[in-house]
Amino acid sequence: MREITEDEFTAALRQAVESRGADYRYDKEAAAGGVFYSLDGEVGSCIMGVTFEILGLGLPTEGKTISTYIVSLEDSGDVKFDPGVHTAAGVAQSVQDSGGTWGEALIRYEEAFTTIRKNLLWGESKMSKLTEQALTEAIIKAVKWRGTEHVIRDCRYTDEDGSGSCLIGAALEIAGFPLPEHNSDKNYKSADLLLSDSPYNAPEWLAYAAHKGQQSQDFGLTWGVALNRYLEEVIIRYHESGDTKNEARIEALLPVTF
Repeated sequence: MREITEDEFTAALRQAVESRGADYRYDKEAAAGGVFYSLDGEVGSCIMGVTFEILGLGLPTEGKTISTYIVSLEDSGDVKFDPGVHTAAGVAQSVQDSGGTWGEALIRYEEAFTTIRKNLLWGESKMSKLTEQALTEAIIKAVKWRGTEHVIRDCRYTDEDGSGSCLIGAALEIAGFPLPEHNSDKNYKSADLLLSDSPYNAPEWLAYAAHKGQQSQDFGLTWGVALNRYLEEVIIRYHESGDTKNEARIEALLPVTF
């Protein structure tokens, strides 16, 4: 069985970015408005198509998210990936699909792996609780990526392609947590109910703070406003519990500007 390590996958991704240039953006017009791993079935087209071609694994199957395709390869018994690749590769693909440059996709991929190494213990056990520090860091990164003026309504946590869509969905993806299936009931739950349940197991107060931020987004407010609303709720919690150290840490972030 071939094992694809983090180093090997990262090297292939970097080679893919170098082949087109860090400022390259996927040409959706040439692909009839869509994003495809390959335009001709032989040569890689999008960032993951080129990466898998460099790895010598063939081209991913069209219609599958990159994470789903990786799982299908592992199910064949011929190849095994570093567990972090499942999430980090999806982050890179999502950045490209959202119009970001391949250089930006590589940066977000590397950030995702940093978060994964810090927040998850791969192997038999995984992080069992979503912490405030992990969620706050992830929400800030999500807003920095999409922009403080980004507005989206009537979205779900998980988009049709399996990537994080709304504020909390994008943050969970960045934090290295699995997202609800697109057509599942969980994808329609309020953030407080979603995050207090497995696999996130967030404290009730943190799930509620996330809900207030998500709610601001759903009302049509910008992600910058939603982030500030989340942080304000976290401050209230720390103040009420007498945790002055963490209260000051969060207060120092306000107002959030990039």
